[in-house]
Amino acid sequence: MKKLALLWMLVLLGMTGVMAQPKSNAGQDSCRRWRTQVDPGEKRISIEIATLSDNEIEEGIKCLLTLQGQRARARIYGDTRANYNKADGYKPPHNPASIEIAALYYISYLFTNNWEHAASVVLVNDNEEIDEKTNTRAIVDRAFKSYREWFQKVNEIGLKKARELKLNPLEGSGVRWL
Repeated sequence: MKKLALLWMLVLLGMTGVMAQPKSNAGQDSCRRWRTQVDPGEKRISIEIATLSDNEIEEGIKCLLTLQGQRARARIYGDTRANYNKADGYKPPHNPASIEIAALYYISYLFTNNWEHAASVVLVNDNEEIDEKTNTRAIVDRAFKSYREWFQKVNEIGLKKARELKLNPLEGSGVRWL
C-alpha cells in the first residue's frame, strides 16, 4: 500500500510539473514573434501589422523593449527606404544596427504604421550628421531610456491618443533617427 501511495505521489508531482511548465513559458512565447522581426538568428514569423489590435501592438512594444543589450547584428539595418531585407551584396554601415537598435526602429514602425518613419536604422546624436558616432553605446542607452519613458506615457493615455498627439519616442533625448 505504501508503494502504491508513493507511486501516486510521484505521478501527481510529475504531472504538476508538466502542467505548470507551459504557464512559465507563456510570456516568452508571446514575445518570440516580436523577437523574430529583428533577430536573424530566429526564423521570422510573419505579422500582418494592419490587423493588430492596440493591445497586441502594446504587447509588441513591451516585448521589443526587453531586447536592450542584444548587440548581435540585426535582421534589419541600413537604409530602410528601398526594401525590408537587404540583398546579399549589401555592405552595412561602419556600426551596423544591432538587434536592440532594430527593436527600437520596429517599435516606431508599430507606433507610426510607417516603415519609412526614418531613412535608416541608425541612431545619432541630435546635433550630428552620420559619422563614426552612430549607434554608440551611449546613444543606444539614451534612446532606450527615452523609449521606456515614452511607453509609460503611451500606457497612461492609450495608443490611439498617443498617435493623435504624435508623441515622439526620442523627444528630449538628444538622439534621433538618421
